Amino acid sequence: DLFDAGSIAGFADRFARILDTVATNSAVRVGDIDVLSETERETVVSTWNDTAVDVPATTLAASFAAQVARTPQEVAVVFEGAEL
Repeated sequence: DLFDAGSIAGFADRFARILDTVATNSAVRVGDIDVLSETERETVVSTWNDTAVDVPATTLAASFAAQVARTPQEVAVVFEGAEL
């Protein structure tokens, strides 16, 4: 089977939300229709998007320079078979 029962129920709920919105306001713009429920929106925006990571307070250039100082003999860049 391509979809499980829960996925199909979710599709049906979203489709019903679209139909209900259009039936209530036939002039609604497609982009203004809330397809996701509040719970789904919260999951997408806050739960799945919770990608906060602690990063050092430095720049890429400073990180690169520090790595060069630690490993001066290592390859830094590879492009089309050439190594620097």
